[in-house]
Amino acid sequence: MKAINILYIRPRDITANGVGAYSQIILDAFSLYKKDEYKFTDAALYLDAAGAYDLASSSKLDNAFRTVFDTLLKADIDLIWAEIGICDYVEFHAVRYMRKHYPDVPALVTLHDPPQTVVNLLPSFYFYQSHLAVRCIRKLFNMTFGRRIETDFYKLGCTWLTLSKRGDAQLTMRLKSVSDEKFITRTIPHLNYYNRKYDYPRLLRSNTDLRLGFLGSITRSKGLDTLIKAAIIANSKVAHEGGRVTVKISGAVLFDQDLLYMHRLKQMVADNGLMDIISFSGRLSDEELPIFFSQLDLLVLPYNETASGSASGPLMWARSFGVPVIASATRNMPEMVSNRKDGLLFSPGNVHELAECISEVALCSELLEKLRVGAELRCADCSWEQSVNGLSAIIGDILKQRPQTMRQ
Repeated sequence: MKAINILYIRPRDITANGVGAYSQIILDAFSLYKKDEYKFTDAALYLDAAGAYDLASSSKLDNAFRTVFDTLLKADIDLIWAEIGICDYVEFHAVRYMRKHYPDVPALVTLHDPPQTVVNLLPSFYFYQSHLAVRCIRKLFNMTFGRRIETDFYKLGCTWLTLSKRGDAQLTMRLKSVSDEKFITRTIPHLNYYNRKYDYPRLLRSNTDLRLGFLGSITRSKGLDTLIKAAIIANSKVAHEGGRVTVKISGAVLFDQDLLYMHRLKQMVADNGLMDIISFSGRLSDEELPIFFSQLDLLVLPYNETASGSASGPLMWARSFGVPVIASATRNMPEMVSNRKDGLLFSPGNVHELAECISEVALCSELLEKLRVGAELRCADCSWEQSVNGLSAIIGDILKQRPQTMRQ
């Protein structure tokens, strides 16, 4: 049987690009479980060679697409599959280009943040987005002329894929607001970052010490100030029982405007004399993650309230290692975390609720063990094999709708 040829439009797998990292997991999973049934052509390699990721001019970007895709489409592509996040302007415009010039080739598009498919609609915004003035102009553009571009994008006749039920609901609402035409949405959970629970020697706890960690980019939306304040309160409670709470914060600042936020976080730690229990380690490589998670009892994701429906990459990292989480009940966390079964949920921004969650786990080893068991069980829900089978079924449904004459 002839393998299904997929043109995979995805971001480069570069530092801090969660969609790029996720797409590499997709490639690895299909290579392991469906190697003979699917052939993936990685468009990112060709776009990189054509310099598309360094272009600020839309016209030059179209020329790069023409050079790349006109050649690739001669390879008898059965399906275009794209992974698109908030800032992935190259992938966004690549899909628009492909649907305009090759409308007969079916397309599957994974939207990683459905309410705001793309923020940087013009490439020039991406290169200068660290400047506050550019971000303000970009926001104004997106609310006016940019909305038209995004509306046209939603009318492309793709099959839309999201990673959470919340994301699907948000996408459906968006599609209905811009088009009366029929549309197809599908949902499949975020894959684990490892194929099975990573087997590593876990460092044992001592007394009532509780080791917390944070993983992700350092921005205000991640709520790290809430975590630090809660850790201060929790430490005062746990200290009465002879224990303490330590926090390892791993991540880096992405944009210049977040440097001040990072400075304030470190100043908060210093002012409260917490340098020995709250540490900042910077960004960790994938190779360093096993050690990071082996030293944690819980990962804390204290995100602020947001309309986003995106999945959490750090949550899936933690789950791959069998580490439960304490998370704010926003984004898709209520779907991915069953409160008091495989993790704990608290109200976004509520310092005292988070402090209470931390204190309770620190003082109750039975609860921590229960959460660990639950996290390991949930890990199976997003296994590579199960996810690949689900994605294969979606691809099969799409290709069934394509006229047979177009596939010959």
